[in-house]
Amino acid sequence: MEIDVFISHASEDKDAIARPLAEALKELGYKVWFDEYDLKLGDSLRREIDRGLSSCRFGIVILSPNFFSKEWPQRELDGLADRETESKKKVILPIWHNVSHSDVALYSRPLAGRLAVSTASGLGYVVKSISEVLGSTKNQHTTPNLVSTQEKHDTVDKQSHELTLQQLRLPFMKKWLAKKSHTDIRIDTRAPKPVKKTKKKRKRWVAALLSLLVTGLGQLYNGQLKKALLYHSLLWLALFIGGTIIAEFPFPSSNGVILFLFSLLASSQSEPLRVFLPSLILVSIILYTHIDSITTARKHEYTYQLKNYNRWYIYLVIIIASWVLIYPIIRTVWFRPSRIIGNGVADTLINGDFVLVNKLIYGAELPLFKLHLPKWRNPRLGDIMMYKSVTDPSQDFINRCIAEGGQTVGIEDGVVYIDGVPEGAMEFIKKSFDYEEDHYILYYQITTHRGQIYTIRHYEDHNLRAENYGPVRVPEGHYFVMGDNRDNTSDSRSWGFLPANNIVGQLKMIYWSLDSNVPLYRLSQKVRWNRIGTLLK
Repeated sequence: MEIDVFISHASEDKDAIARPLAEALKELGYKVWFDEYDLKLGDSLRREIDRGLSSCRFGIVILSPNFFSKEWPQRELDGLADRETESKKKVILPIWHNVSHSDVALYSRPLAGRLAVSTASGLGYVVKSISEVLGSTKNQHTTPNLVSTQEKHDTVDKQSHELTLQQLRLPFMKKWLAKKSHTDIRIDTRAPKPVKKTKKKRKRWVAALLSLLVTGLGQLYNGQLKKALLYHSLLWLALFIGGTIIAEFPFPSSNGVILFLFSLLASSQSEPLRVFLPSLILVSIILYTHIDSITTARKHEYTYQLKNYNRWYIYLVIIIASWVLIYPIIRTVWFRPSRIIGNGVADTLINGDFVLVNKLIYGAELPLFKLHLPKWRNPRLGDIMMYKSVTDPSQDFINRCIAEGGQTVGIEDGVVYIDGVPEGAMEFIKKSFDYEEDHYILYYQITTHRGQIYTIRHYEDHNLRAENYGPVRVPEGHYFVMGDNRDNTSDSRSWGFLPANNIVGQLKMIYWSLDSNVPLYRLSQKVRWNRIGTLLK
């Protein structure tokens, strides 16, 4: 049996154009091969499609972004192209649906060179154009069998119906939609007003830039809202877990295996585990998100439909919220990046080190409300603390905690005593010359009763007895602090006790380090690679 038209389409375009077009052509009396009409339960999909392709006079191909991405409609197009080649007659009737000439040209140059009809002109115009082609080849189909249609409806209610192609565009109005006193079917061929285009190319460099500014923003630009939220959430989760591990926050051991593993990792003395593993996970998330945004933008470079949130001002608000609001909040209540100036805590910290200061552990201050968040614990012996200067609160200084309120501190011959007990076992390490300070330096390793290990320095030619101090009792709510560079630092020996309210946070890690004595063009030597990622003790 000969078929007038075979409709090749992607399943996603069925409701919008394929089904209304098939019904309109069928009502006009044409024989249409449409999968919903011709495929029955148990039929072989390949055989039935081959039968339709071989017996049709014309093949309507609905070219759309969905069509370009599907394999089966492209096979149908190949079959129609083979028929044209064999018969040397026109077989393919292209319809453009939500695509432009450049989109079709990118897919197939020969198809772009064909005269086509666009659904933007309205379904009525599309049907009229197809009817002219079908009618010019087979005149008996130019006028549908209106008599039989009228007789069929006269037996029901003696009335006929009017069908308009504009109404066929609504999926819930597939049959006769209005009752009139006419005996024919009138086709509304008026083209509607041009529909505003909602397509816009996705540019890879824009996706890459947005993803670089805010993790997940590149996915939002590509229309992947759920993926954007997922990647951004993963980033914050990695930041939280990594920061918690580095800060050595205590994990409740009774809350399952995962928290136990986190607790084990946080308490690990292995710096690669506690620093580089969280950093590797964080960098991997950022890098994968960045690459994914670029590859997705490339896929949708010519076939993207704008979403409601694809607006430049929405991107701007997200960027401002991330960099102007969220970053200062993190810096205020969690981790604060700082640069070390001076050598008061040398060699633990030296000039040019960049460090992370954990502000949450001692209870971060909320400047606007003059309040302190709940603290995890109090400062203890050996903690390297950042604090506001007692004499000038606008400046921040760094020293090591030696004693807390209620304890007695004394110094005798360079040895620090806390409640009459040395701060730790002292062991001589080495002697070397410091050209910057122009002194021979004696290095000693201190091991506290808690097992904490750090290194202090004394000048070889310094009179230690001249520096004897105390003993004195530290007032409640105050701390006694000293620098590791014991003979070249400003600490509690010179300006008194440190109030607890002046403490900013605990230094936890060196995340970057630059040697100020090396010029910038020798970057590989300027960066102190061996200090990056060092956990502070």
